[in-house]
Amino acid sequence: MIKCCNKIMIVQRTKKRRFPSCRCHFPVLIAIVVLLLVLVGAFLWNASLLSLLLFVPSESLEESSSLFSLSPKNSNFKENKALLLMMKEKATEITNTNRIPGNNNNSFPLLSDLIEVSTPVDMLLLHQHQNDDNDNQRPKIKTRIKANATAVQFLLDYVIVGFSKCGTTTLLKWIRRDPNVRTFKREIHEIIDNDPGGLVERLYQNLLENPVPLNSTSNTTWNTNTTTTNNNKHHFSLGVKTFLQGFKLPEIIQEPLALRHIHQYWPETKLIVAVRNPMKWFRSFYNFRLTLGQQHLVGNNPNALIGSCISGGRGGRGGRRQNEESKKILCSHMGAFHVKLFRLGKTDMSSPEELNLLEPYLSDDDQDILDYTLDRSKRQVTVDDNNNNNNNNLLPRMKNKIFFIDLRQMSDSNKTRATIFRKDLQSFLGLQHELSPIFRARPFKQLELIQSEESKQYKMKSICDRQYLPLQQELFPMAQKASLWIRQYFLKSPDVIVSSPEYLEELLETWMENPCDVQVT
Repeated sequence: MIKCCNKIMIVQRTKKRRFPSCRCHFPVLIAIVVLLLVLVGAFLWNASLLSLLLFVPSESLEESSSLFSLSPKNSNFKENKALLLMMKEKATEITNTNRIPGNNNNSFPLLSDLIEVSTPVDMLLLHQHQNDDNDNQRPKIKTRIKANATAVQFLLDYVIVGFSKCGTTTLLKWIRRDPNVRTFKREIHEIIDNDPGGLVERLYQNLLENPVPLNSTSNTTWNTNTTTTNNNKHHFSLGVKTFLQGFKLPEIIQEPLALRHIHQYWPETKLIVAVRNPMKWFRSFYNFRLTLGQQHLVGNNPNALIGSCISGGRGGRGGRRQNEESKKILCSHMGAFHVKLFRLGKTDMSSPEELNLLEPYLSDDDQDILDYTLDRSKRQVTVDDNNNNNNNNLLPRMKNKIFFIDLRQMSDSNKTRATIFRKDLQSFLGLQHELSPIFRARPFKQLELIQSEESKQYKMKSICDRQYLPLQQELFPMAQKASLWIRQYFLKSPDVIVSSPEYLEELLETWMENPCDVQVT
């Protein structure tokens, strides 16, 4: 007997008798075929995903497993697959990037030795964020620096980190006159966007697009003799460098996370900081915002910009994150240069007198300093804390050397001091060629010519006008405290280099005098 479709068919050898044939249901067959197709499709999809994940570090596979644990609203098959394909293309692009030419038989590492594509989760979250902002552009594929952090040091020799409207553009254009200096015409923002891997890629590509002649000579050498450990998988021994590369971004010194990236990946990079009297700085910066057509952001009343850049003032821990959207692009507290310089970790950070000079101007946008001072008040600080302060909520002890400038040094009429200033900066950077006499750069001169009459009438002609008395009363004490802190604490650090110290001291002492006392308006 043969059982088929719940019927019994008897087969007899002797008799040729046939019973009705078995008629199986067609829906069952269709269901089986569909199930087979689904299984084949799932297998192909998983194989594709696996091939893509081969470009992701093994230690990140567990994290990337949450790629499909999204809500139905965000889990779009086509978008996820497209994003993974772009990750694969990015990984291939990194792998195929040419090596920077060097004098020492291709001594410079490949880009693929320095960075790798981040996890799929990071990519997907970035993609969703851009969709939320109605950004229809192709999402940026984020990269990250590999285990050996210092391997990327050779890409960045100097950074002009501050401050806005203190001659940073003039400094950049002046320095890049040297034929062996490579820089960027515009500010680049990867480091303040928490994308150090993207900065490495940009710096690497810049040297490929603007190569330095191999037969040139330079006073700069870079040697890496660090012993390779389990955490430092990549080790390079670089020969003589024939280039210097850097950029300017005044916002760095105001972004704690950006300073952490400098501290971690570029501890030997030289920093240049320029300052000016906060009272004169505010007038320049306010008028600059009007020139850019940002009257709607700064308003018509400069006195309304007194205080913190975050609405509501000091709101306690986490206040910055809660009020980020309401942050002003200009406020008087931005002129407290000593508060920002404090982040560089060049002072003892233990004197109550020092902290008292900072306290009046700390706000939610200085949360890292607030965390630091609060932490110190709750425990006994040790020497080890001062030398190895690397906790996320504390300030790092940055190793970087700093060249500190008062804006007026750049336009010094004393020819002897001006020559010394150029030579000191040349020596600090290790430039091969002597710097030419400095010139003033005015990158927004054309905008001033086409500026609307409405915005021109709101420009500050003088900070000493009587209508700005509240602003004067805010900025002058700030200038005094900044002058005291810089002279008594910051300049005492062996990591801070200056030109003509006596003259710089005189310039900073002028901040102690109110320029409006001698003017009649």
